[in-house]
Amino acid sequence: MAGWQPNQDIGSFKLSTQGSPVQGMFINTLDFTLDGAWIGGSGRIPLACGLRGRAEGRYFIPSTEKCRNDVATLGQFIEAHRDFRSRYSWWILDGSGALDFAPGFSALGGLRYEYFGVALTNPPSVAGFSTPADDGDFKVGFIKPYIGFEFALTSCENGLLVRGIGSPWINAAYRYGMTYDPGVPLRASTNGNSDEAAFYELFVQVGRRISDKLSVGAFAMLNSTCFHGESNFEATLQTIDGLLTEDKTFDADFSRRYFVIGGNVAISFRSFL
Repeated sequence: MAGWQPNQDIGSFKLSTQGSPVQGMFINTLDFTLDGAWIGGSGRIPLACGLRGRAEGRYFIPSTEKCRNDVATLGQFIEAHRDFRSRYSWWILDGSGALDFAPGFSALGGLRYEYFGVALTNPPSVAGFSTPADDGDFKVGFIKPYIGFEFALTSCENGLLVRGIGSPWINAAYRYGMTYDPGVPLRASTNGNSDEAAFYELFVQVGRRISDKLSVGAFAMLNSTCFHGESNFEATLQTIDGLLTEDKTFDADFSRRYFVIGGNVAISFRSFL
């Protein structure tokens, strides 16, 4: 499969105080802006009558890589912004099984691992807040057990496939770190696991048979993922008297929604089972 993500990925990570700030920071956010190509491959194999196994891998190649960091504070800055040079890493591994239960309909169950990370460098100079030497990173790994359905409508030459999967029981492990220069070096970081997390994905494909072994198709896919967690947001300030460390419990919220359109080629092989 090969597809294009055209909508610059509506996604963000937000840390917000539960009452007290850390080094003056009440809210700290990352806004992800990227579009680009998805490439991947999948394989299906019959396991028994009416039962099939499926494995899939996807990798994202960005064409535009941007990330904006916003901080809401008290004092000199009510709200400060900076845009980073960003390098993203995003990939998915998926395994599932399908059981036919009615003509054209199958029940799905599977497990997906998804990794998303961004390295942040070279922000603009903002007096009392930021220098180009500042950097940061955000990483999150998702374990996504899911259930869903698949509907297939085929004729001798053409076919339609609709697949919907999702789960409110996924887990996300996240880590975030960032440096600032408000006159003296400041490092802020947090890491934790989600308390609540969910995702869904809707996939629609139309295909046409070229030969007994070869088919081509076009698809559209919509995916949404979010999580909420709580973790200690810690900031360490380098002062002339030494290190000053402060930490408070913050809410951590992640959300993203993206749309992909593309095409694929399917080749049939004889099963080794």
